[in-house]
Amino acid sequence: MAYFTGNSEELYKNALQVMPGGVNGNIKYREPYPLFLSKASGSHLWDIDNNEYIDYVLSYGALILGHSHPIIVKAINDLINEYGTILFGNPSKSEVEFAKLLLNIYDKKGEIRFTNSGLEATLLASRLGMAFTGKRKIAKFDGHYHGANPFLLTNYRPTKEKNKSGKIEKEPDSMEVNGELLDNISVLPFNDIEGTKEVLENEDVGSIILEPFEDGYIPAKRDFMYFLRNYTKENGIVLIFDEVKTGFRIRIGGAVEYYSIQPDLICLGKIIGGGSPIGAVIGKREIMELLDPRKEKSSRVFHSGTFNGNPMSMSLGMATVNTLISDNNFKKITDIAKYLKDGISKALNDFGIPHRLYGEGGIVNYTLSDTEINTFRDISKKNMQIRKTIDFSLLKEGVYLIPGSRFSLSLAHSISDIEHTIESVKHVIKEMISSNKLAVGEWDK
Repeated sequence: MAYFTGNSEELYKNALQVMPGGVNGNIKYREPYPLFLSKASGSHLWDIDNNEYIDYVLSYGALILGHSHPIIVKAINDLINEYGTILFGNPSKSEVEFAKLLLNIYDKKGEIRFTNSGLEATLLASRLGMAFTGKRKIAKFDGHYHGANPFLLTNYRPTKEKNKSGKIEKEPDSMEVNGELLDNISVLPFNDIEGTKEVLENEDVGSIILEPFEDGYIPAKRDFMYFLRNYTKENGIVLIFDEVKTGFRIRIGGAVEYYSIQPDLICLGKIIGGGSPIGAVIGKREIMELLDPRKEKSSRVFHSGTFNGNPMSMSLGMATVNTLISDNNFKKITDIAKYLKDGISKALNDFGIPHRLYGEGGIVNYTLSDTEINTFRDISKKNMQIRKTIDFSLLKEGVYLIPGSRFSLSLAHSISDIEHTIESVKHVIKEMISSNKLAVGEWDK
């Protein structure tokens, strides 16, 4: 198929004149330039050069119903008809209704506070942990991402090897994360009970936050999760699940449901907004009550925001969640994800390429190695580069994916989408082998 992206290249040159790096978020940058998109429908989107793609990014996983799902379109129209606005700046009944819906799924005895992004949710959870325990030090895991949260902005994509004693060195992800700010972050080894215990026993940590599935697809081992829950309870440490990627995607009830473990605080985002900006912190009543504005200044955590709980995010969020929990819709997404996973695995097997499949629910990913991956560090740089080359080549086949990243599935993805994707993977690999870009049989050397 013809593939031309010259208009994206030209528009990027214009963007460079008015925005740092030409983008409004560092992770939106792509080499040599990002695609500029013009429209979308269902599981497909188009760039400004009118190239059509099957969308497996879905706004970083947020659009689990797909683009412009009829339920979402109706929710927008109903919102305007009922409220006459998308923003009050004051409470509305939709906040209470959506709060009850989410609490019924994630923590029936807890409370919730809405924010406007997953970043804001992790930031608020970090502050609550500090206030509740009286300790500023927070522990996060090597390779885990919690948004541009200055309390946690280190070791997202570490490049340094562990030191001679096997300890993980801190690698700030942003230049201002230094001094006391960096001193108040402890970095833990994911899926390593003894290594995690050693760090915690030598540092006065008040809170621990983690992605239960690192990068959305590498699962925490169950014994590791049980250790974390028991250790934090015994030592008065606040345990925070960052479920911005996994909430409503690996299970309806996210990692809380998957592991049958109730943390102290849960951060949600993306999916619960139905495509609108949103985040939320759900947690134990005794912690969440610190946000009560009726408390004295000295005994409360201040948190506010004009757009918190706005009617648009509440309406679209309720429409999304209610759709997912009805008519077997979540299972439809997991079934289509399994079809993609099985198809990719068969294609790789047919070429004699060792691999492992990862992902739960509506997430699919694979590594080009038969070695078990327990952390992002376990993925060989060589194999990751090959995987990125495959994914970049898939763009020309009409498959939109962040190179090296996970596939996000939606209710809008069809069997024909999946079959096209599988055939595209086969074609790309065949072309790479014939052009000597892939040497099958040397993957782990």
